[in-house]
Amino acid sequence: DSRAYDELKSNDANVFYDESLDKGKIDRQLTDFGTDPFKKIVHLKPTLTLRVLQLGYSLLLSDADVVWFRNPFECKEITSGHLSIMSDAHFGLAMGSADYFVNSGFAWMRPLPITIRFME
Repeated sequence: DSRAYDELKSNDANVFYDESLDKGKIDRQLTDFGTDPFKKIVHLKPTLTLRVLQLGYSLLLSDADVVWFRNPFECKEITSGHLSIMSDAHFGLAMGSADYFVNSGFAWMRPLPITIRFME
């Protein structure tokens, strides 16, 4: 929101603010898992991710419940490509019948045309 933007900008952070995303504010008290406000927040993540890429920035997206045991920027498995996304598939198991299941809790993306098209 605009308050967070102003505070971050005053501390020389690289931030952007899109006023259109500030419309229809969400009551955080009503964001229980699966509710409509929760879904609205979840759907903001790809919208914001696309906007950051379109502005020409690389993006490391990490949910608050993701734990890092070392600096992710030093992991070549993550940063050597143009796109890395976390999967919930472990040892060949995925949710449902899919061979893989993408989890939006972690992503590394470079602002390349192919990555932007993927997010669109």
